[in-house]
Amino acid sequence: MASVTKIQNVMGGVTRNSNEIHKETDMTRKQSRILLMFASASLVPMLGMANIAAQEYGTGERTEAIHILPTTPSIEASEFMTKASAEILNGNFETCDLAGWGIYRAGNTAGWFAYSGTTSPQSGHPIYPPQEGLCAATSDQTGANVQILYQDITLDGNYELSMTLYTHNWAPAYYSPQSLCYNCGFPNQQYRVDIMLPGADLLSVDPADILYTVFQTMPGDPSDIPPAPYNVDLTPWAGQTVRLRFAEADNALWFNGSVDDIKLTRLSIDAAIDIKPGSCPNPFNGKSRGSVPVAIIGSADFDVTTVDPASVALAGVPALENWAIEDMTQPVGENSDCHTCFDADDPANYNCDLWDATVDPAVPGTDGVMDSYCGDGYPDLVLHFDTQALAEAIGVMERDACVTLELTGTTNDATPIPITGSDSVVIRTK
Repeated sequence: MASVTKIQNVMGGVTRNSNEIHKETDMTRKQSRILLMFASASLVPMLGMANIAAQEYGTGERTEAIHILPTTPSIEASEFMTKASAEILNGNFETCDLAGWGIYRAGNTAGWFAYSGTTSPQSGHPIYPPQEGLCAATSDQTGANVQILYQDITLDGNYELSMTLYTHNWAPAYYSPQSLCYNCGFPNQQYRVDIMLPGADLLSVDPADILYTVFQTMPGDPSDIPPAPYNVDLTPWAGQTVRLRFAEADNALWFNGSVDDIKLTRLSIDAAIDIKPGSCPNPFNGKSRGSVPVAIIGSADFDVTTVDPASVALAGVPALENWAIEDMTQPVGENSDCHTCFDADDPANYNCDLWDATVDPAVPGTDGVMDSYCGDGYPDLVLHFDTQALAEAIGVMERDACVTLELTGTTNDATPIPITGSDSVVIRTK
């Protein structure tokens, strides 16, 4: 179940027809100059701003819908990117543009903008400054519109998504219908942030397309929502690609929906491990002396040099002090178990120990001849565990029983990330 820290929204409010909202809009236009001078009790004093010459709402040029696909930030900008195995490009907007993000907009002159300072980039209103670094992103407009900022994220593990969100609504209320339509004859003045299916329509609010709503303004919310952190556990969607969407619709008056400092933090690493590389099945004789080698397998997405060897345990037994970094093995197909080392129906699901080493390059085979090289080009961390200690941890087992052993550990980061993995052994104790 996803968890999120968010501002409590007050549900409710009265839906009015389009004539009423247009009358209200005309009235609030006359009040707009006063609003621009005084804004809100919290925003303007904080910014120390007044006398802002803003554009009239609704006088901007009407444009056709525009969809700008995500672009890749320049190499020069790479130092500003949020780095992780799964990645959000330009999540802190320190390139001071929207490279890496997709944009959709329709209606009056409007859009999403990277901004700095304390003045909104299009309408000229007071706005909270970026919360991290030089730039942040905000929606801005000169008339009724809808605008989307989005990015697709491939989650190769368990991650937490975090961001800072804030809004200012210049209309007298929020209106949050189950729609992002700005010109459908009903009031719509809302900002929402969703985790959604990547193939869904960008304007969809269908519950079947929305995996999780991180934030949504509601009638009764304060017009000025100051910057606050929001955190979402993305673990339910590990192994999937999801879309992060920021959607803002307005047809009552100006609206700034803003975001900054979007990050992915890895919560845990599901590592592939290989007990006794070079054996399949993996025999375990609890009466033998010595140690059992175990490889934590490296890959393109997992650098084993980030593992803290002293933190690693197998079945609760700490690793011995002797360890090495070398390319010993590679992940085994997920259908493998204690007694299945090669699946003839799935050539991709093999165990290196049954590779045919008589050809170059070696290919999966069933002749039982061990390949002299079982690696895959990525270094592995090879640790050793005391056999007698493992036997005690496993306890009394019947001969030929298949036992799964769990490995735990952490990375050597300043904030260690938990690591877990498992492999099986066949009891050979007499």
